[in-house]
Amino acid sequence: METLVQIYANNPSVPHNNEQPSIIKLNAAFIVFTDSIIILRILVRARIVKHIATEDYLMVAAGLFATAFSAMNIVGKLTPQPVYFPSTNYYSGTRHGLGRHIYDLPQMTLIENVKKVIQTLWVSQVLYATALSLVKISIIASFHRIFPTKPLRWTMYSLGGLILAVWIVNIFTTLFQCSPIYAAWDFQAIKPKCLPIMKVYYFSTAFSILTDVLLCVLPLPFLWKLKLPLREKYIVSALFGFGLFAAVASIMRITVLHNVQSADVTIATVPALNWSVVEVGTGIICACVPCLKPLFKKLLPGRFFSNAHPSRNGGLSRDAHGPAEGAEMRRMSRPAAIAKVGSMKSARSTVRTREFV
Repeated sequence: METLVQIYANNPSVPHNNEQPSIIKLNAAFIVFTDSIIILRILVRARIVKHIATEDYLMVAAGLFATAFSAMNIVGKLTPQPVYFPSTNYYSGTRHGLGRHIYDLPQMTLIENVKKVIQTLWVSQVLYATALSLVKISIIASFHRIFPTKPLRWTMYSLGGLILAVWIVNIFTTLFQCSPIYAAWDFQAIKPKCLPIMKVYYFSTAFSILTDVLLCVLPLPFLWKLKLPLREKYIVSALFGFGLFAAVASIMRITVLHNVQSADVTIATVPALNWSVVEVGTGIICACVPCLKPLFKKLLPGRFFSNAHPSRNGGLSRDAHGPAEGAEMRRMSRPAAIAKVGSMKSARSTVRTREFV
């Protein structure tokens, strides 16, 4: 490694770009956006909908892991190391690490610096995989509540099981990829035995692309069978389609994943890390925006969504059991009134989409 530094450090033909500002800006931006939209989602569910569901708790957990993931990326950049000024033969304290070329790092602490960066990446992979899996499980929990159809539910059960299985494999192979464990970041370990971890990362990223597409496409046929206003169907379909941006981020990530094995590890891993941040952040945003419909309806009544509630057995129905409906039931015969009550209960069981679409 010292040889690499000696060869390139004073070579004017090699790049000396600094990616640290982009690391800070991207990760800080997604921390602000994702945390803000999750907080807004919880407020809407608690104050307007008056119900916080399982998927909301899962999304909060995903947000915590996503924030920790971005924070670790910034920490990797903020590893304190001295900088050497050749003209003065003096070391001045500043911050270096992730985002700089390895040959631009000070030779005095090069080995320890690189070890810390690799160790940060090791932890970041665990946080990334956990955050992404929680986002998808949260979306599956939403579909399970919203669409009470057995075919979609069993499909989501199967998909959720696969996501959990891949997450377990990803976490286990990341944490125990080498024996001894510290050999994962300590390249000076003696005779380590390591798994082909890149194959696992390629597989998990390809699986992530597949699940992103499935989560966007599978609910659409069931959505279009609901008796919703056409405008609302288009809006919700567009929101599902927006989730494909997460798949695009996964595709971009897999195209740069090979850089992780570069000798210039402190900067070569930055593109893959950045796309990982975009992938997780986009997934959180796409999953939370539909949950803000009650807020949009309150702030912009009738602008985007109808105030009527969808029901598959009764078309559109207003909120409930008001004076007009009560008068209608009083005019009915007893058998007809009983039938009406049964119809109302059935409608309530199928009008779960009003909290989502």
